[in-house]
Amino acid sequence: MKFRNQRHQELFNQASYADKLFLPIQGCLLETDRSHYADFYRDKERQRYLKKLDEIHGLLSIEALDNEDDNGTDYIQIQTDDVADTVAHALLIEKFRSVIYMLTEEEKELIR
Repeated sequence: MKFRNQRHQELFNQASYADKLFLPIQGCLLETDRSHYADFYRDKERQRYLKKLDEIHGLLSIEALDNEDDNGTDYIQIQTDDVADTVAHALLIEKFRSVIYMLTEEEKELIR
């Protein structure tokens, strides 16, 4: 079997190829049947539609942050509260409430 490199227009102008369907795969045309042709272009149109929606809504995927050195998930910070800090804060508030009555009116006014 011998392959020839032809331009798309040259190929489609030949009568023997008029009723055939082709998919562009990695810069080459691959002959296919109608179901694969329809599936390919349905997927292509869906991807184009989703990309347009992303642009409209300003969405950014985590995968878009991937590069050679970093994984996109490295940029997500997990925010956790330190239990010791929470308890210490609660104790300070409790202590403050218990001693606030000892302040003079002038000192209380400064706090407000």
